Amino acid sequence: MQQPTHKQKEKNTKSLLNPELQQQIEKIIQQEKEKQKILETEKGYLNINLQAQQLEKLSLEGKIIELQSQLKTKETTLQQTKDLSDEEKNKLQSEIEVIKNNITNQNELIVKKDNELILSKEKITTLEKQLASNIKDVNQLKTEIEQKQTELEIKEQKLIDQKNLSTNEIKQLNVEINNLRSNIEKSQINYQAQLLLKEEKIKQLKQNEDKLKQQLTQKQEETTNLREQHLKTLEEIQKQIANYKNMVSELEQETNNLKEQIAKNNENANKLREELLTKQTQINKINQELVSLSNQQISLQQELNNLTQPLDEWEKNCEIKANEIASNLDLKNVKRVIDQKIYYSTEPFTIELKPFNPYQPQKNENKQTINSLEMNINNVKYYYIKFDFYSNFFCIKDKDLNEIHRIYNITKSPTYWMFQFSHNVSETLPPTKLNNYKSLLEQKNNDLSEITQQLTKKQQELNKYQQECTDLIINQKPDDTLQQELNNKETHIKTLKNEMQQLETKEKGFRSEIDTLKLENKNLKEKYTNDLNKIKQELNTSKIENEKLEKEMQEIQEELVKNNNADEVLVKQLNTKQSQIKELKGKIKTLETNETQLQTIIQQKDEEITQLQQTIQQQTQ
Repeated sequence: MQQPTHKQKEKNTKSLLNPELQQQIEKIIQQEKEKQKILETEKGYLNINLQAQQLEKLSLEGKIIELQSQLKTKETTLQQTKDLSDEEKNKLQSEIEVIKNNITNQNELIVKKDNELILSKEKITTLEKQLASNIKDVNQLKTEIEQKQTELEIKEQKLIDQKNLSTNEIKQLNVEINNLRSNIEKSQINYQAQLLLKEEKIKQLKQNEDKLKQQLTQKQEETTNLREQHLKTLEEIQKQIANYKNMVSELEQETNNLKEQIAKNNENANKLREELLTKQTQINKINQELVSLSNQQISLQQELNNLTQPLDEWEKNCEIKANEIASNLDLKNVKRVIDQKIYYSTEPFTIELKPFNPYQPQKNENKQTINSLEMNINNVKYYYIKFDFYSNFFCIKDKDLNEIHRIYNITKSPTYWMFQFSHNVSETLPPTKLNNYKSLLEQKNNDLSEITQQLTKKQQELNKYQQECTDLIINQKPDDTLQQELNNKETHIKTLKNEMQQLETKEKGFRSEIDTLKLENKNLKEKYTNDLNKIKQELNTSKIENEKLEKEMQEIQEELVKNNNADEVLVKQLNTKQSQIKELKGKIKTLETNETQLQTIIQQKDEEITQLQQTIQQQTQ
């Protein structure tokens, strides 16, 4: 496989030198590359920082645009709205002052950011100058070699002549000649290294050219996408304008309908007022009846509470509750049924009982149910039970101590009894106020139910009249409500027209920006194309010249090696070629300048496109 041309040249150049000299050249090249790499890295950091600062500036400018929009809205509201209170006006003025202060602060931040951008650009410029200064001037190296060669020729000629020279002088002259030869050799090594660096620089220029082409293609695609986005936004704005026109037309029609309705309602205003007075009188009468019925209801409810309160308290204080386990044995957490004690209730009740032995497992043997006894006190019925316990049975006795019933324990073992009452029972009689309690309670409940029904009926009647009254009020004063609605719609129409006008202005702005963007993109494309063609042409020319010069220098160096650097004609030819290299260096430097300028233009256009895109997004929002 054929090697690249610059690699062949590098190999041919190195083949003229011994391994030690080749090693020295490679060392110089490596040192120069490391220096360049460090400086390029630092330059990259500075460029990133510069871009970040530029983005911060764009963000600040965007905030200013937003604040200016808010300020304009507030000032327009303050000027156009005439019915604002003093408090609302002061609040609006305060908000306007705050926005103005924010705009001032943002402007100060932008000035500060501009200063930071200037400093960053100065740092980058300084670093670029340092990068340029680190590249050794080939012409300067050539001049140094020529001077040393001239000095060497003089000394060698002086040594050849050997007129009026002492032995020591001849010896000293030989030392100086050897030193000069050594210096020339070192300069030649450095010169060769710089030539190789130049070759790499030309290669880098070619890579930059390819990269620039790729960036141009990418920018063209981005420009096309941006133009399409502009066109879509323009279509959307046109749709919004059409919608606004439809909305304005509909609102104007509604406004006309409202005006007609206001005129009709004003004709019926007097009749509606008379009906309203009649309905209001009826409502007042019903309200009075409602107050009277409510007072009766409250009084009855209080009487019911007075009737039920003693019974409720007696029920609450009953010693044994319904379905609660009790026993004639004193057990923990079990209510005790006391011997010879009467237990009372207002309702008939039953008692379930069974014998049990606390020291044996529980059984359901001999389980029985007994009923309560009845008694009358002041013509009021009460119910009671009284136990008389013995060793293997117990008796049920009445209030006069007559035995009513006797229950035996058929288990034939010492035992006690467990009881479960179906209702609450107490050791004390129910309250004496409960005489005729049921009849009174029933009567009071009936009275309360009747009053509640009357209240419900009157409330329904009241709701009906109130609804009629509300309808009359709505119809009686339609002019105020409808007029307010009319005013709102007219204000809405005015607002919509203003927004529609702003959209039309935006539409014109977008059209102008699209046209400007098209023109800028066209000019940018032509500029990039021309610059790229020029760089490509100059690179090709420089490459051809460089190949030719290197080939000629290689031939001269081979001759010099053969003749031990003693051929004066070859040395002069070498000097001539080095002069031509100087011209080549000038061209390369021009190429580098052109490339830098082109990259700067690309960067500026990138920033302009980015800023334009942000502006378009803000306008769309």
